[in-house]
Amino acid sequence: KILKVDCVVGSDDMWSFVLRQMIAPGCAVIIAVMILLKKLLRDPSTQYSVETCNTIGTIFQILFVSIVTSALTPFICYKNPGNSGYSMVTSPSVICFVDNKHESMVLVGIFTSILVVFPFLSLVGHATLRHTNFINDDARADEHLRKFRFLFFRYHPSCYCFGLLTLTRGLFL
Repeated sequence: KILKVDCVVGSDDMWSFVLRQMIAPGCAVIIAVMILLKKLLRDPSTQYSVETCNTIGTIFQILFVSIVTSALTPFICYKNPGNSGYSMVTSPSVICFVDNKHESMVLVGIFTSILVVFPFLSLVGHATLRHTNFINDDARADEHLRKFRFLFFRYHPSCYCFGLLTLTRGLFL
């Protein structure tokens, strides 16, 4: 309710959907710039990559199910009465797989998945799979734990894979 996309683009379903897909990457850019400004103007000892990765990871972990659900909304359609085809549940005026707007929204949803969802899942998977290697490397263990604090801090060290499992479990609920 605070960020009304319709105030910016009117009631155009396509542009409203595109702007919703840009919220998470836009937040990531804003966070990265703010941490860079903090490093340059306030605290030169700030470890930019550590703070940026942890902060963006935390935000994406919180919003992950919403980001995935939003990216997949063009694929959720319902049957219209008679032989009128299918309409999107979130935008009933858009006819699924017939309307050019729907085709565009499907492409945007696919790009969101490729550029936001899959990279985040890959990063989390990589951090989880390489966790024991990083921990055994004394020089990088501290940095790794701080960089991926959002993923590991809730669980006992022997249960380090639970962050990835919790994230993927959220997709199936």
